[in-house]
Amino acid sequence: DTLMKFLDEDEKDILEQVNKHNGKLLQSEIKGKTRLRAHRALKKLRAKGILNMEKTGKTNKIKLNENFSLK
Repeated sequence: DTLMKFLDEDEKDILEQVNKHNGKLLQSEIKGKTRLRAHRALKKLRAKGILNMEKTGKTNKIKLNENFSLK
């Protein structure tokens, strides 16, 4: 809500996708973005402390930070 006003469209889209998957998603499962756009948006969200990323094989597991709720 207030948080979403400060995010760009790519960041909002990724957050919505993560939220639809109960706060957990693999980076390879992100739809509608090129790999580079997704990577850049994830990097920004991680820097803002909204998401955590954990290396899992050849991809990253993305988790919504427990301090944030989008519901």
